[in-house]
Amino acid sequence: MAKKGIKNILYNKLFSKKIVDIDRPGFIVSKTSTKYTNRRSRKRILYYFEEIIAQIQKDTLEKYGKKKTNELWYRIGKEAAIRYFLLEGSKKEKEIRPEMLSEVLVYMCNVFYSGGLGAAESIEYVNQSLELKGSNCLFCRKGGIPFYNLGFLSGVVSEQSGMQAEGEMICQECPKKCHLSINSSSAEKKKGKEYVPGNEKLSVMKEYEKINFIYRKEKVPKALSFRHCIRFNKVVIGKQNRLTLQGKSLYPTESGILELIRTHYEAIHMEAFFDERVIRYSKKIAQEMLQKVDKARKLKSILDICMILGWGVPLSQRKGNKLMVWFLFPPISKYGARMRALTVNGFINSATGKAWKLEKVSLDKKTPSMSFEYAQ
Repeated sequence: MAKKGIKNILYNKLFSKKIVDIDRPGFIVSKTSTKYTNRRSRKRILYYFEEIIAQIQKDTLEKYGKKKTNELWYRIGKEAAIRYFLLEGSKKEKEIRPEMLSEVLVYMCNVFYSGGLGAAESIEYVNQSLELKGSNCLFCRKGGIPFYNLGFLSGVVSEQSGMQAEGEMICQECPKKCHLSINSSSAEKKKGKEYVPGNEKLSVMKEYEKINFIYRKEKVPKALSFRHCIRFNKVVIGKQNRLTLQGKSLYPTESGILELIRTHYEAIHMEAFFDERVIRYSKKIAQEMLQKVDKARKLKSILDICMILGWGVPLSQRKGNKLMVWFLFPPISKYGARMRALTVNGFINSATGKAWKLEKVSLDKKTPSMSFEYAQ
């Protein structure tokens, strides 16, 4: 597909028609009205750097081993899919008829892939098996592993078909030739070992609607929204609908889905390893993005990038050996914001040339706002 056609899919169909609201600085909202049910929902979306996740995957592979790392990221992906559907509404208002299932799954996969998750040249659902063939899957194309995508799509099929489905990789030259196969027969092969995420862990907190969609324009300084960044080519829509900011690949996610990643590293007692990598690779990205920025402006510039990505409206204050960073109207989930706080830790280490340590993450649901406290 020509580059112009790609832009039309992502910009005209998603952004300009307000399926994704990107008009307010620090604030990105996905509005969903499904094609096959009467359900409508909205989610706070944020963008994150694909390279950070891919580098963590590679380091995990080296330390934890191939089999365990693949299983870990498969579980993370499957949980992400189930949480996505819980955000859509925990109860289906209208069951999907078996004869419609093929059309529904193909439609949903096209929606996900149009958001930049990869290139699916072929999507088929035949004999209760979803087959996707393409290239350049999320994370895999950056040298990471494809098992997040496999787990995510397994969650999609399980949720929509009502049958437990699992996935297999049939790739030939990943990431040039990707082939993901998801079906219930794979689940049978893994009988007793299949991964079935618990809805209680992934459930949406009661206040989600109440605290995630407050935005007081009068409290927001004049700043660039995500739409402005696309218009002025700060954010570029490239091949296969990939979004980049200053050449750095971005992917869309939800705050809870992002923060869930760390809970899996906690479960295997690798949270210290994970935290150090998030800070390390965030610092590396910031160094590259701030190369041409004056020293006096580096801190504001990197926090403005967080705002562009939909993390909220940033403020900062430095007193002696303490540095406070606030975000007004941030995306909030029951899992907190430690991963974002660690990412900001890497950013400020680069911007200030100092080694800061995260001491505290606080949430004020009334404002709403989030604060990260760092010390030297």
